[in-house]
Amino acid sequence: MTTNLILPVFFNKFEYSNFGPFFLIFFIGSITISIIKHRLFGIRFLAGQIISMTANVLIPLISFYLSLFVLKIFWGDVYSINAVLTGVVIALLFSVFYSFVERSIKTYLQEKFLYDGANPVEEREKYIRSVSSELNIDKLSDLTISIYKKVLDIEKVGLILFNIKDRSVIYKKFDTFNEDKLQMVDLLEVIAY
Repeated sequence: MTTNLILPVFFNKFEYSNFGPFFLIFFIGSITISIIKHRLFGIRFLAGQIISMTANVLIPLISFYLSLFVLKIFWGDVYSINAVLTGVVIALLFSVFYSFVERSIKTYLQEKFLYDGANPVEEREKYIRSVSSELNIDKLSDLTISIYKKVLDIEKVGLILFNIKDRSVIYKKFDTFNEDKLQMVDLLEVIAY
């Protein structure tokens, strides 16, 4: 902005405008890092989906042309009976290989882009196993609060159980925020709405 706008317009110095595109690289890079680091606009999810789709398109495409190249080298033609039989074997091997590669890419992208620290599906399974044999409400609420904090990556979590008929609070447990500032009437109004 300085080299392309302020210096040329206000000081009539146009010789520095050539540096504008160079500094634009740093600007775009810093914005990209900020977006990815702070999960702004769901860019990490979008980037993961783009990488996944690109890999799902490029791997079969490259494998197809590589297999055509190999068949042409070994058999001289891709339409001979030997080339077709070899192609069937290559296709079977590719299907096994590709299912493994696709699963690995999906797992890697989920860990790096989609889920930041906790996979909700795995955490749900752990939670279901934990609460299925638990009867103590305090332990159940601790498990519920910890799972929400871990999966949603939030600091302040609370659990409130209401009686819907008379709008009374049956149970409440809060983690890392002051219960005195919380207005139960407001929460009841939200539930009633």
